[in-house]
Amino acid sequence: NLNWDKSHLIELLDRRIDFLVKEQYTTKTVTHKDILPRPIEDKPAIEYFLDRTMMRPRDIILFFNICLSYAEGRPTITKDTLLQAEGEYSRARLRALADEWFADYPDLLDFALTLKKSPRSFRLNEFDDNLLGEYCLNQVASKDKELKGIVVFANEFMESRISVGVFKRILFGVFYRIGLVGLKTDGHLKVSWSFEGVRPAISSPEISESTKVYIHPGFWRVLGVHDR
Repeated sequence: NLNWDKSHLIELLDRRIDFLVKEQYTTKTVTHKDILPRPIEDKPAIEYFLDRTMMRPRDIILFFNICLSYAEGRPTITKDTLLQAEGEYSRARLRALADEWFADYPDLLDFALTLKKSPRSFRLNEFDDNLLGEYCLNQVASKDKELKGIVVFANEFMESRISVGVFKRILFGVFYRIGLVGLKTDGHLKVSWSFEGVRPAISSPEISESTKVYIHPGFWRVLGVHDR
């Protein structure tokens, strides 16, 4: 398995920036420090960039390319340009995630929308069971008889074969697996992200009502996620 850390991704981005900018504007070496804006939300712009990726080259290249398209040929990317590009990047990443996992979860995009307008982080027992039930009912009613993906478990929930608590553990287990959310199952542990590959993956039985959920920053804009 290939693993990328921050230093690898920054080096990759710097090489890309150096090639693209040097070709048009200068002969000296250019890095992200020359082209990205000043700190955003009290952190370096490159950290803001990386936080919105799943630590993969494709993510950071996509984000950077969208930033360049919004920069309109200027040699630097302003804070306003970056924030504007982030909206398009966020929408693109959610669509790409749905495509990537379509074989296993063809209804992923539908159920991801249950997170719309959620706080950036919350405990599972704070997730509205009644709204989730209404959403599951609408999804089950709108599908064909041959159910596949998350809606299979939503149907079991609607038929009272599993409880809402079990369904939530299954749903957020899927969200964790695909990288949409990170989970913190115990207060003394760090937030776990499935794409980090450092710790064993969290299984559904390990998820409880007290588990804390963190929506990935890359999807904040498309889901309208807010700071509590």
